[in-house]
Amino acid sequence: MVLEGTTRLLKSTSKVRTRKSGPVVYERYVVHIPSKIANDSLFPFQAGEELFIEVDPKGRLLLRS
Repeated sequence: MVLEGTTRLLKSTSKVRTRKSGPVVYERYVVHIPSKIANDSLFPFQAGEELFIEVDPKGRLLLRS
C-alpha cells in the first residue's frame, strides 16, 4: 500500500490566435499524481473520471468523484 507521495503543481500556457480579438492566452494548472499512487489497488479514481476539487480553509486539496 503506497497512497502517499509528493508532487508539484504544474502551470501550462498556450496562445491561440482568433480572427476578431487577436491572440488569447489560456492558462491550465495540473496536479500530477505519481504512478506509484495511481496504480495502487486502493486508489479510488479511474483515468478519465470527472472529479470535483475543493480547497479547504487549511489549504488541503480534496478530490471527490
